[in-house]
Amino acid sequence: MPSKTSDNGQAESNPKSPLYLFFTGCCMGAADVVPGVSGGTMAFIMGVYEQLLAAVKSVDIDFAKKLLRFEFVGALAQIPWRFLIPLIAGIGCSVGVLAKVVTYLMHEHQELLFAFFFGLVAASIVALAARLTWTVSGVIGMVAGTVFAYWLVGLVPRDPGHSPLILFGSGALAICAMILPGIYGSFILLILGQYEYCVAALSQLITDLKDLNFAAVFSTTISTVIPLVTGMVLGLGAFSRILSWLLAKYHNLTVATLTGFMIGSLRRIWPFKENLEFMTNRHGEQVPIEWRNCLPDALDQHVFLALGLCVAGFILITIIDHIHDRKNPIMLLLWRPKTEA
Repeated sequence: MPSKTSDNGQAESNPKSPLYLFFTGCCMGAADVVPGVSGGTMAFIMGVYEQLLAAVKSVDIDFAKKLLRFEFVGALAQIPWRFLIPLIAGIGCSVGVLAKVVTYLMHEHQELLFAFFFGLVAASIVALAARLTWTVSGVIGMVAGTVFAYWLVGLVPRDPGHSPLILFGSGALAICAMILPGIYGSFILLILGQYEYCVAALSQLITDLKDLNFAAVFSTTISTVIPLVTGMVLGLGAFSRILSWLLAKYHNLTVATLTGFMIGSLRRIWPFKENLEFMTNRHGEQVPIEWRNCLPDALDQHVFLALGLCVAGFILITIIDHIHDRKNPIMLLLWRPKTEA
């Protein structure tokens, strides 16, 4: 769901309630643990994308200097905590609770999971495209974004190891993708051979915390969490500024390109796939690493359930988008309020 924009193309202030931001964070967290959906897509859909970039930009060198001078009040004053706290809380809760659930669904019911997210992303593409002013440059940007995302999501994962340096670089690249609608950080981790390792480490960390196994918690934190998070923080700080500048200077072109990213990403979350190549993971399980999209062999009960979930996802985002500003194109086609003569 796109942010409202003023005449000069800048995002208008559109404050959300803490409950809405927490729900948005939950959606972003759930999306980021699925190798096929972007947390940035969910932020775009829920109308907080440009607010999120602005919030990330507020953590700058001036903020760090104030912290080093122990000017905590001044440092905290420049951070939009009313926006960030419920959003981060939602992301944290969602990732912590859903990491194992989503992993299970990815293994056992991937078609159904992808079908639902396909509907979510398709509805957001319609909502974004209908609001844009389409120019030649916008069409070129959309096509370029579509082609790039389509190519990216078809890459075959590699396994370069899991050293702290590799995790640092993977985190930096993944977080850049994570805030791009349609290019998802979890899939970047998958391509770099880090996704399963990081999800397993997170699940084990939660288990060790519950068991009060602090030695294991410390080991995982030093070897995995700190390098990964450090890369994410530095990558996010740099890339968010580039995106904010592009949105400020070339708003329509940038949004058109981001829409293309989302269109191209649909290749990855098409529900029906034929697996071509497998690799053995750390648990001795066969995991598909190369695939191609296909049509279902027959219209059976499973296919109808997948189609139903896709439609449900499409309707859900369409309704949420219309509640946001009463301008969703699908809703306006189906229902127009009566106007006085």
